[in-house]
Amino acid sequence: MSVAGLVGCASALAAAVAAAAGAGPRLEALVCVGTAALALGVALAVRERRRRLRFREAERLSRSLFAAAGLRTRSRFR
Repeated sequence: MSVAGLVGCASALAAAVAAAAGAGPRLEALVCVGTAALALGVALAVRERRRRLRFREAERLSRSLFAAAGLRTRSRFR
């Protein structure tokens, strides 16, 4: 799910909850902005976690490839 989708859905939900509770427009806007900020924070945290996992996988692959290349060159010179 995209960040825009999360923020839009969270904002609509917050507006509906605030309206149902009989809150004024200021409180409704505050709840809406707070919920959107929370959704954005969660989306960014998930994105960062995925980026770190991809980086770790690339690092593991790189290490294994270098190790394999190192084993081949050692075996040639022995």
